[in-house]
Amino acid sequence: MPLAIQRGTLKRLDEAFRAFFRRAKAGSAPGFPKFRGRRFFCRVSIISRVKVRDGTLRILSFGALRIQRRGGNPYPDGRTVSAVLKRRSDGKWFAIVCYAVQAAVTGITG
Repeated sequence: MPLAIQRGTLKRLDEAFRAFFRRAKAGSAPGFPKFRGRRFFCRVSIISRVKVRDGTLRILSFGALRIQRRGGNPYPDGRTVSAVLKRRSDGKWFAIVCYAVQAAVTGITG
């Protein structure tokens, strides 16, 4: 399994155990994290090494996926940071791509 996908899974596991220990420390019922089968999850988080070029989503160690954008690239100067591959109820997949962009600095008048 590619490292980028494993990081997303480990991040979700880390969040589950942090919540468990936070509840245990607070004295409430901690609710130990349960195992979820592969059919339970409808999304895969890829938190590093994602590139988008020429209508293709490229994930290192995973491969290239053809994508169709609605409305074109909103951030042509942005750098892709992460992506989430999500399965809809009809069985089709789509990608949510996150970009790091330079924020415009506005002057404060006073």
